[in-house]
Amino acid sequence: MIRYLSDDEVEALLPPPAEACELARRSLVELAAGLVDLPPKPSVLPRPGGFVNAMPAYCSVPDVVAVKVVGVYQSNSARGLPTIAGVVISIDPETGRIRGILGAGALTAARTAAATGACMARLAPATPGPLGMTGAGVEARTHLRVADALGWHDVVIYDHRPANIESLIAWAATHVPAVRLRAAASPADAAEGAACVVTGIPIGARGGQVPAESVREDALVLPIDYSTSVGPELANSAELLASDAPDQLAAVAALGHFEGWRELDGPVGRWLADGGRARPAGRVVVANLGIGAHDAVFAKSILDRAEARGGGTLLAE
Repeated sequence: MIRYLSDDEVEALLPPPAEACELARRSLVELAAGLVDLPPKPSVLPRPGGFVNAMPAYCSVPDVVAVKVVGVYQSNSARGLPTIAGVVISIDPETGRIRGILGAGALTAARTAAATGACMARLAPATPGPLGMTGAGVEARTHLRVADALGWHDVVIYDHRPANIESLIAWAATHVPAVRLRAAASPADAAEGAACVVTGIPIGARGGQVPAESVREDALVLPIDYSTSVGPELANSAELLASDAPDQLAAVAALGHFEGWRELDGPVGRWLADGGRARPAGRVVVANLGIGAHDAVFAKSILDRAEARGGGTLLAE
């Protein structure tokens, strides 16, 4: 039998933020150590501003295989639809049979925030400061849950739509009441003085770029929107790392992203390992492209919980 879990069911079974960050950290460390089979994700472009990715991954620790199929359509905002939709197919590594099919929306948002949290926990500068964010959508909510779990309670956020920030502030008051959320007038305002900057506006959107001069010299910058918000001036002024392998960054660059960025200094997992490399003294930029290894590991965690609780719907093969 194949266990199917809707987005709402997945959201109810997600690992807690601290546990999620540790799952994400271990996967990044194992990827850097060559223990993950993660080919560059192929993309098709059915419409301008919309793409569909296939993301296969095998992690030897834990022993998991999954393939995510995901569409990202920024035009869906005008239709009142989510911009990201897809499924994660979890596969038994021993037999190749499908173990589960999971809605990808909540899983994607949670694992992206967990990767951010893993980097914040190990690579944030010693000098304190607020968390600066751009984009007040679904990813902002999962990032605020992670920020709260890690003790980052002073957050400044920019979104070009004030209504989005008002909605996020109302949500935060209920779900992460310890977080003090303040609205910023611009991306530069959100980054000013921040110890960590997370950029999460829609990929390819205009008007959200963070000026290099507004970013602290020791800040950790975590773009989850490819190079939409972080241009070459900022990227090239920092230790430049990535959650993914260089060939994946090159594949994404071929689609028009990361123009002008210099060569990576390495995969971030080398800095996240216990006893790994020390944090650089200056700026650090980590491009989190979203990796299939995280989808595979999170799908296993969610399916384990679902099986223990009898959750989801069982489908005949």
